[in-house]
Amino acid sequence: MRDCDDDLLAAWSDKMLPGDGAFPSASAAINDFGDVRARLEASDLRWLAQQAPLAMDDPAQLARQDAAAFERVLAALYGVYYATAPVLEVVRELAQAGPRDDAALFDPALLGRVIKAQAGKRRL
Repeated sequence: MRDCDDDLLAAWSDKMLPGDGAFPSASAAINDFGDVRARLEASDLRWLAQQAPLAMDDPAQLARQDAAAFERVLAALYGVYYATAPVLEVVRELAQAGPRDDAALFDPALLGRVIKAQAGKRRL
């Protein structure tokens, strides 16, 4: 059986996080796929090494086959990806581009009416 090496992890990761105009692909952002492996149990690494090559054209097949393993592997990938410098920079840029003044978005009178009506409260 093939090991879950950097090449396999990079190829699978790029299927999950291909990047777009703002965010980099997983392989462009992650310098060391050992960081992803370090977040996973050996059983999940064996599962990914065995199944990922069979599902490169349809990564959702992995989720259908073993949802729990897929979620663990994807969570490890997301944890590493969103902590990389290139991705954090994109997130910071997006945050800086957001609205600065909440006055236009917040209406105290509306909030008072929502509280008074107890909107959103479950009624049994």
